[in-house]
Amino acid sequence: MYTQQTGRRFLKVYNKKTGKNLSALEFFEEEFFPVLFDAEDYLHLMQVTNSSFFQKISKEDQRDNVRDSVIKKDRFLNDIKEVSNGEKNISGAVAVGFMAGDIDKGTSGQISSIDFDLSEENILYSWFGGALGVGFGGGYNFLFNNEKLLWFLFEGWKFYRKYLDETPNTKGRQIETWNGLWITHGLEFKDDLDKAYKNTLDWISNNSGTEKGMIKLNRPDWSDQVFSLAKFLDTEHLRELVYGYKLSQMNSTLGFMYLDLERVRWLPQIFEQLISQDPSINRKQATRLEEAYKTQFSIEKACSLGGIGVRALKPKDLYKYTAGDIREGASKMYKLDKEEKRITFITYITWIQAMLNNEDTLKLSEEVAEALLKFEGEENRLRTRIKQVEGLWESRNRQQFIDGLSSIIEEDKAAAEPLNKAVEQLMTSIPQDMFKLFLTLIKFKYNYYQSN
Repeated sequence: MYTQQTGRRFLKVYNKKTGKNLSALEFFEEEFFPVLFDAEDYLHLMQVTNSSFFQKISKEDQRDNVRDSVIKKDRFLNDIKEVSNGEKNISGAVAVGFMAGDIDKGTSGQISSIDFDLSEENILYSWFGGALGVGFGGGYNFLFNNEKLLWFLFEGWKFYRKYLDETPNTKGRQIETWNGLWITHGLEFKDDLDKAYKNTLDWISNNSGTEKGMIKLNRPDWSDQVFSLAKFLDTEHLRELVYGYKLSQMNSTLGFMYLDLERVRWLPQIFEQLISQDPSINRKQATRLEEAYKTQFSIEKACSLGGIGVRALKPKDLYKYTAGDIREGASKMYKLDKEEKRITFITYITWIQAMLNNEDTLKLSEEVAEALLKFEGEENRLRTRIKQVEGLWESRNRQQFIDGLSSIIEEDKAAAEPLNKAVEQLMTSIPQDMFKLFLTLIKFKYNYYQSN
């Protein structure tokens, strides 16, 4: 399981940052156990089902003047030793993310004839890696290679401990969820951890849930987490290989994929620019992109597109208004008569512009939209010409759209320059898979200008 590699990498980061040279066992004793497990069961930071930390202590195992947590730690370290010596089968109860111990269990599909290196160090690495899993909205966790991010997650452990110790009736054992909240609301203040904690706490206080009368951490929308990473990670880490997984009675994996955030970083900038250009939106009260944005896909579906980037962040319900769509009524556009509708509409334009990623193409879409409005007649709009323009949105391919533009040029030579330029771009510069987005952007710009 990849938790092992992540844990090994992290310990190297830890030793490098601190100037120490701790072994896995020494780190476990000095840093890991005291923060994550030296507490009442319900205040553990992490849960690994069926592990020694999860099981009760029998009367025979109890010792005078020894805390239950220490007894469980000793029992856990003994389990590791037995596995390492070949006296006991490896399982997900001993090493985080590994297979079931028995062939008839739910995760037995992970059982392999490959000889794993089951040294005590490697098993402990899996625990360190598991505790660094970042929980995304949608139920999956991700493991990162970014050294600075791994260190920031480690620094967050002690604040999760602080939160559990100081907040009565709080459900523990949600380290992955905490990590996800920590990078979403704390990463902005990575150089001031107290501010990072306060900002994370502010969000939790307004968005926590309950479970059996206990306060429960809720995961934010995965898109919020992606926006935060894109905004606050260092530039050299905007494209990174990550591993997605879910550990439960049935382990699931999304495998390896790229988190590709370079163009995602542009989205808030495009959005703010478009908002600032809209005279009907109150800029002082204008919402941020992260607050307005709703994605179409679940995290699982987004990852199936090959990774997490701009394409995976397709806005919710955009498909209903996409030009060139075969669905009945797809070409119809709602009225932009309320600020909330306009903001949602601007999120659509924001995403399309980021996808097209070409200034000349964006400028051309505006010129074509303006030419089409002039063609209709600005004040006394001609019904036949309106129908002619609306017919463009039903174009299934480039040729149909070009034919529609040609008929408009024949009727009104004043529209010839931008429309001919659009034809030229379509034939030479705009890939076929981007045609619908280009057409949709023209349609949206047309509707936007019309509403103004």
